Amino acid sequence: MSDYARNVTIDVDSGDVMVDGQPFPWFYSGAQPAIIEGENGEPLPGLTVTIACSDLTVISPNKALL
Repeated sequence: MSDYARNVTIDVDSGDVMVDGQPFPWFYSGAQPAIIEGENGEPLPGLTVTIACSDLTVISPNKALL
């Protein structure tokens, strides 16, 4: 079974995101709440974020896309 965050809190006024009581450590944008499907098809609350990075590599079978 995958490990899930126990709690995610989004402070809309300050823009802070806390994961299990700890500040989210990277610059991000577009924090959007969502309902995702768990391993057994159960609905789970989730969060979609865009994480800023200085380099991005995407691996696809047999080739690197970026």
